[in-house]
Amino acid sequence: IRSAAKNFKDVLVVTDPKDYSKVLEAIQNQTDDYNFRLNLAYKAFSTTGAYDSMISRYFASVVGDEFPDTLNISLKKVEHLRYGENSQQSANKYEDPYVLNSLLDYNQLHGKEISFNNLNDLYGAVALVREFGSQIVTAAIKHSTPCGVAIADSGYESYMKAYNADPQSIFGGIVAVNYTVDENTAIEMNKIFLEIVAAPDFDEDALLELKKKKNLRVLKLANLNAREAKYDIKYLEGKVLVQQINTKMIDEMKVVTNAQPTPEQISDMEFGMRVVKYVKSNAICIVKNGVTLAIGGGQTSRVWALENAIHNNPDKDFKGSVLASDAFFPFNDCVQVAANAGVAAI
Repeated sequence: IRSAAKNFKDVLVVTDPKDYSKVLEAIQNQTDDYNFRLNLAYKAFSTTGAYDSMISRYFASVVGDEFPDTLNISLKKVEHLRYGENSQQSANKYEDPYVLNSLLDYNQLHGKEISFNNLNDLYGAVALVREFGSQIVTAAIKHSTPCGVAIADSGYESYMKAYNADPQSIFGGIVAVNYTVDENTAIEMNKIFLEIVAAPDFDEDALLELKKKKNLRVLKLANLNAREAKYDIKYLEGKVLVQQINTKMIDEMKVVTNAQPTPEQISDMEFGMRVVKYVKSNAICIVKNGVTLAIGGGQTSRVWALENAIHNNPDKDFKGSVLASDAFFPFNDCVQVAANAGVAAI
């Protein structure tokens, strides 16, 4: 294919079955000119480039080179998006063919097309839900930040707890769950405006209920426990940061105070750390009994994030709650603010 593409002035190289009819028509009509052949050559080199990329990544995995000197990643365009993060930015959705099972594999059952921001928020919601394994959990995301997360014994109870955690912020947000949505839960979901409801499955009556909202995007998740993707990649105008996906939780807990945490508090600590991972730093998450009470993030000062979380939830009782943070406290200000609010463990 490469040899043919190099000689495209004299050779028609066809690598895409979609081009078969176009090529036959061009030959018959004698319109297979330089530009026509050039486009075929461009497609040919794209095909061989992607092929070589797959082979390179395969051998990297065989020899155990996690971060190769030359990292070959070839992406395939799968969907044109209405626009990017802002309306003046054009955008497309690509996929990595080397990753066979993705967390964002889904079947859209209802609603308008997915946007760039929808996909970004959806990933955060679904990845957060994956953190909890077989525990029944609901995660509500708004502008890439969790606003209500809850575990419970049933899907309905989990959703209601997540909703009541922050009924204001969930409006216009994205909800992801790891259970089959039933009709009662769907009825509650339809009481507010949501952009997306994503779940591994829906009862027939639940689906009928959700479809009453014309624009609500209803997504059936295909691979909620997918773990094939290796890299977290940020493209910064020609420079690329590549790191492992953050999948590691706490290895060891060391108690550094005279007061010992209860088993319930330790459970809430683990719950809080799973949630705070998806909050923008500086990140604070206050939880109790497997439900988020307050979340603060994206501040340049950690104490501001904590103060905002408390201030924005004046109706919450923080007595006996647990605070999770994504980094250490350089001063005791956060500890004092948390203690004054009623937080019992950090």
